[in-house]
Amino acid sequence: MFTSILTSHFIKYLGILLTLIGLPLLFFDKSHGSELPLLLGLFFIFISREKVEDERSYNIRFSSLTIAFLVGYIIEQLTTYFFEEGFISWHLTEIKHFIIVVFGLAIILFYVRLYSEKE
Repeated sequence: MFTSILTSHFIKYLGILLTLIGLPLLFFDKSHGSELPLLLGLFFIFISREKVEDERSYNIRFSSLTIAFLVGYIIEQLTTYFFEEGFISWHLTEIKHFIIVVFGLAIILFYVRLYSEKE
C-alpha cells in the first residue's frame, strides 16, 4: 500500500508544490539542506504515475533518466572545466546539485518524449 501511495498520480501534485517551494529556497537561502524541498519535489514528480501508465511510458521514463544522467554528467564536467578556466564563477560542487540537474532533465525529457512521440 505504501508503494502505491508513493507512485500514485496524486503524488505529482505534492512534487509540484515542493518544487515551487524549493526553487526560491535554492537561490535565496544558503543554509544547509535548503535544496531538500526541490530535490524531493523533482523526485516525486519523476516517480509519480501518469493517468494511463503502460509499458511505453515505463520505457520512456527510464530511458529519459539514462539520457539525463549522461547529459548531466557532461554538464558537470563542462561547468568544472569552465570554472577552472575562469569563464564562469560557479560549478556543480555538491552531489545534490548534480541530482537536481539529472531529475530536472529527466522530467523534461520524459514529458517531451511522452507527448511528442506517437506509436
